Amino acid sequence: MQLEMTESEICHRFRRNGGGKRMIPILAQLNAVDDEVICDILWRNNLLKEKPKFLHQYNYA
Repeated sequence: MQLEMTESEICHRFRRNGGGKRMIPILAQLNAVDDEVICDILWRNNLLKEKPKFLHQYNYA
């Protein structure tokens, strides 16, 4: 899986934009990955206390 941004850029944008769960789909679409991938990155970097229940899966062919 190739991300458009590095993990540190994703974390920086998440923190800078308020750190709300509404940022997860936006970051996922910018990187052309599913929400679950972004949640895993944020979880590893201790930016999410709990993972959201409803995550979107996108179809990038």
